[in-house]
Amino acid sequence: RGEPNEEGVIGPSSVVGQEVRFCAGNDARSGHTARMRYTARVVNDGMFTWEPAVIQLAGAPEVMALTPAGTATIGRP
Repeated sequence: RGEPNEEGVIGPSSVVGQEVRFCAGNDARSGHTARMRYTARVVNDGMFTWEPAVIQLAGAPEVMALTPAGTATIGRP
């Protein structure tokens, strides 16, 4: 698990090829909303497929949520 920096941002716990994994926690009883944001280094301009993100509960992997697939345009459209 990555350690948070001064802004509370935690880096990935694993990067293998195109797969990036994060370990995060949130106590729903605190009333806080968990927010996740992923940023990447730009290497090439173009239109790219945004693969769905999968969020799973570590203790019960059958509990999950998916983000929709989409596209991301880097550089001039």
